Amino acid sequence: MADLNIRLSFVILITHINMALYSTCFWIQSGVMPYLSKRLGMDTVMFGYLQTTFAIIQLLGGPLFGRFGDLFGGRAALTLAYLSSGFTCLLMGLSTTVPLLFLSRLPSVFMHGMQAAQMVVTDLSSESERAGALGKLGLSYGVGMIVGSTTGGLLISRFGESSAAYVAAAGSVLNAIVVLKYIPAHTKPVTSTKENKPETAHSKSIFNVKEILRLLSIPTAAEILAIKTITGLPMGVFQSMFSIVAMDHFKLQAEHNGYLMAYIGVLQMMHLSRIGRSYHHTVLVETKSSLQLEDILHSVVWHYNHTKWDKFQTVSNLRLGIHDGLWAISSSRIVLNHNL
Repeated sequence: MADLNIRLSFVILITHINMALYSTCFWIQSGVMPYLSKRLGMDTVMFGYLQTTFAIIQLLGGPLFGRFGDLFGGRAALTLAYLSSGFTCLLMGLSTTVPLLFLSRLPSVFMHGMQAAQMVVTDLSSESERAGALGKLGLSYGVGMIVGSTTGGLLISRFGESSAAYVAAAGSVLNAIVVLKYIPAHTKPVTSTKENKPETAHSKSIFNVKEILRLLSIPTAAEILAIKTITGLPMGVFQSMFSIVAMDHFKLQAEHNGYLMAYIGVLQMMHLSRIGRSYHHTVLVETKSSLQLEDILHSVVWHYNHTKWDKFQTVSNLRLGIHDGLWAISSSRIVLNHNL
């Protein structure tokens, strides 16, 4: 029993290392995107189209990726996510025209590293420890955000956008190798219940829409998705255009922009580690929603009076740091409390 616990703890540790490295590579390529797009002659409107394309591809791939993880397990899902990330970063580094830059977003359809890590941690943690285990993944992601933003800014400033993208691609491939070596093929515990029915060939397909939509019938699942959609919209706008604003309005170089994003990562880690232990999940969701509404109002204010942006930028950064931590903790607790 002791040996089993040691092995499980080791796999969870490796998963956290994977999460930190995945986040590092993600934030390196996120730092590359605005400067590479500007070098290729894209304006703000075209950059918005690029970010929208990325969001749509991720939206379409999310349900398929989840279904893939259900069928083939956490290790296969992690490997697919990291290879997808590596291919995306590689194509980004090779992009010399705007169409190629848009094409580089296509492999990101399966770039869902956080979801894959959550699969593994959920499988390996007990029900009583699951909320805390999922929340700790946010800390590992925050570490990667700090390291990736800083490293990406330095790489872009000294070696150029393409070199930074290649480093992110290499890190993603390394992540996949670590997963194949140290994560067991099957992490989900095997249970024998009357509900375990033999699956047909159709039910084993990742394109089984019926199985994907069945999840909406789980109690509170639709509620969680609705809250995430409504509150995530303004934050998606804020995050997608933040680097462009920092680059065009404040004339920040890539290195300084990286430091700013690392600062946001520090705030995220601080609040993720403290707030989750102090408040009920309902309070966390309501607080996060109110922060999102404030972001909408601040966006309107900035649209009509952009000269006032710098007066509340620090507050916006603070809310950005709180945002992901609140959602990671609250959503995991809602799922746990309803035995999903």
